[in-house]
Amino acid sequence: MSAPYRPAYLEVAQQCAAKLRERAAEVDRAGTYPRASMDIVRDHGLLHAVAPTYMGGLDLGPNGDMWGYFRVLETLASGCSSTAQIVAVHYAAMATIKAIGHKDQLEKFAHEAATDGATFCYLGSEPSQRFTDAGGRPKYDSVATPVDGGWSVTADKFFATGSMGCTYIIPLCMAQGSDDMSGLLVPVVPAEAPGVEIIDSWDNMGQRATSSGVCKIKDAFVPHDMTIGAPGDFLKPGTIGQLFQLTFAALFNGIGQSALDFTIDYLKTCAKPVIGVERAVDEPHVAILIGDMSVKLEAGKALVRRAAEALSAVESGAASSEEASRAVYQAKCHCSQASVELGSMLFRLCGARATSRDFNADRFWRNARTLTLHDNLDRQLTATGRSVLGIADLKTMTR
Repeated sequence: MSAPYRPAYLEVAQQCAAKLRERAAEVDRAGTYPRASMDIVRDHGLLHAVAPTYMGGLDLGPNGDMWGYFRVLETLASGCSSTAQIVAVHYAAMATIKAIGHKDQLEKFAHEAATDGATFCYLGSEPSQRFTDAGGRPKYDSVATPVDGGWSVTADKFFATGSMGCTYIIPLCMAQGSDDMSGLLVPVVPAEAPGVEIIDSWDNMGQRATSSGVCKIKDAFVPHDMTIGAPGDFLKPGTIGQLFQLTFAALFNGIGQSALDFTIDYLKTCAKPVIGVERAVDEPHVAILIGDMSVKLEAGKALVRRAAEALSAVESGAASSEEASRAVYQAKCHCSQASVELGSMLFRLCGARATSRDFNADRFWRNARTLTLHDNLDRQLTATGRSVLGIADLKTMTR
């Protein structure tokens, strides 16, 4: 059997993750935007990875290496999940520009990411927003009003991941007069533009360094050349919403991998074995539980790969959006549960001494528990089950 394909960029991502891992515990303790970690990502040439190769990127994501997109994020999350989440939001913005924007726009932003470390904060969530029972967004309250030369954008957003260190903000909003998502607009607003207020209010249990606070925008001018596509174009590619959802599964896998890696290292170097064995790893129950952790993790990775391949098949016309959505949500639901379980099983294996703040090992569970609450898992499981039963369409879930 031939060895699995390992592109060169994956080796780079692993090297980057190793450096992020050295800082991860301190990044979690500080709970502030991880500028030094983001510099590490930039220095490894990964901030502009979504751009095509002729722009100096790796052509990850839409209309390129879809599986590679998620492999890189999964790898970075195994080093530092807070940093990886910021990168994931930045990647989603770049992927949107790649899918519906002009090539000159993508080239501009890819160049700035590569040379200056420019990043995006990509905003959907709104404090007053309510969802349909299927988990979809009927519209946004944020609005873009046509003005001479462009748009005037007013938005109130939260869960503004990466906002304290970003260069640009994409506040998804409705073109004035739109009653549904067909009027969805994708404007790019410089973070230092007049009318932009970023509030550092993020003080949550996990993913503490993601700077996922609040962003308020009042009458910010956005010229036409800083608007990505036309109103409604966001909905046309068919994979952007699914890509965003599958990103979470990849991040969950990265957290699970880091929890497993910590557990194995602790058992080999810190755990006291029972009488009769020389090493804790030789205890029978240890092998059983490590085996269980590895099965959960590898199943999640396989599901992410299958879903990524389904997204590529949608782009080529070989699969339907419904098939891809089902694969995405099956992956996300499994990986959500697995990451939380692995963060808890760590202590079941390592024992009370591993709860010392010196190890900061609780961050794996805290990060998983916090990030998996981004969506209501029970609703997504229900919607997935209804799709499998053939009694409902999953497309409304991808947002």
